Amino acid sequence: MSGFKQESRCTTISFRQRAEKRNREEKGDQFTPKWFDITDEITPTPWGDLEVFRYNGKYTDHRTAIDSSDAIAIDLKDVQSMEFNPWQYGNLS
Repeated sequence: MSGFKQESRCTTISFRQRAEKRNREEKGDQFTPKWFDITDEITPTPWGDLEVFRYNGKYTDHRTAIDSSDAIAIDLKDVQSMEFNPWQYGNLS
């Protein structure tokens, strides 16, 4: 992929992320990461103070369940036919 296309793609993702954040905040929703818990810590950075998140171990539990023999019963055809969509609010453009 050329540098221009890659940069354009990253810019598009950044715009969509910011649009989703604005939409979420307008609705009064709060972003809650699945695999991390917020701590009481704040760390200073050149870009301002940032909240500190700590890995909660839930992804390890999730992976263990997926990798276990119980997960063999999952219908892979159903999983593969699902379209990946990382956006909580759909198309905001």
